[in-house]
Amino acid sequence: MSRLRAILDGLGESRPAIEWGLRWAELHSPSCPKPTLVHGDFRTGNYMVDADGLTAVLDWEFAGWGDPMSDIGWFCAEC
Repeated sequence: MSRLRAILDGLGESRPAIEWGLRWAELHSPSCPKPTLVHGDFRTGNYMVDADGLTAVLDWEFAGWGDPMSDIGWFCAEC
């Protein structure tokens, strides 16, 4: 969140709705119990499935260390 806060502060203009949302997220975000290797863009289009199930996970350029729940959150995004 500190990275997002720095970007927002660097804009040099007031964005009250974004600032409120970021502050809410800072106060209410769950803790990350143990940083894990995450995909960073785990959505439909970045995995392959056949009749037997998951066969491959593609497109790893946004991978990094973070909360494993963030990959699950990609399924909630309107992509």
